[in-house]
Amino acid sequence: MKGPLPIGDKLGMSYRATLVLAFICTAALTGPASAHRPYFTQVEKIRLPSGEMGEVRLLNGDGIFGPDPVRPIVVDRHRRLVARGPKAQAYAVSCNRDHDCSIVDLSSGQALDLDPSTFRQGALQPEAAPYDRTDDWDLEDGADSWGFAPRGATFAEYWIASLSLAGERRIVIFLMVGLAALGSLFLVRFRSKPAQPGSSSLVRAMAFLAGLAGLCFASLVNLHVAIVGGLTLELWFISSCAGTGIALVLGRVLGWSARRFARKRVNAA
Repeated sequence: MKGPLPIGDKLGMSYRATLVLAFICTAALTGPASAHRPYFTQVEKIRLPSGEMGEVRLLNGDGIFGPDPVRPIVVDRHRRLVARGPKAQAYAVSCNRDHDCSIVDLSSGQALDLDPSTFRQGALQPEAAPYDRTDDWDLEDGADSWGFAPRGATFAEYWIASLSLAGERRIVIFLMVGLAALGSLFLVRFRSKPAQPGSSSLVRAMAFLAGLAGLCFASLVNLHVAIVGGLTLELWFISSCAGTGIALVLGRVLGWSARRFARKRVNAA
């Protein structure tokens, strides 16, 4: 009769490999950052208070070790700068078919309405598309803002803007869901794995604590991804719940498949 499995075998190579993977992800995300030029993300057509069509652009700076700060700017039909909003960690723009747009600062919960009484005739701006870069550091730099009137965003405005941001950062969202699922599989597998003959309660407790530590570590990595990716805590929480749900379903399916395979082997014998 075989004796109890060593603790190292009990934890399994897959768990340690996942810890190494999580460490690599953290090192990559917190590694040295190189400065980059300002760039645009969302670029949308917007109907100005005068009725003419303009353009709202989200201009991103260089956050170095944190999320890139972003500010909205608005140009008129001649591409002259008429409004420049304050910097924030996360903005999202959502527009209807009539090009009436909602500009929401998701980090503070404020919506920015166009205020034509404070419009300025700024410099002529070049054409821009999402992820185009600009050398105009003065446009991105500084705390001066004009052309907007802040107010509290409504519940609907906030969540529509959150969905818009999630669509823009869908790759980050998918990464967060994957990390949450990977971290949750620690506990799912530990909890679903039957006890080995002769294994002690101490070994099982250590295995469970190792799984819990892996889950907590993956959650911290996930939170770091959300912060660096310029996402909100709400999107981090939803992505984490989605990943956990996927892991629970996957654990159930794998457990059912393993039991079914074991029964077939017993019947065949």
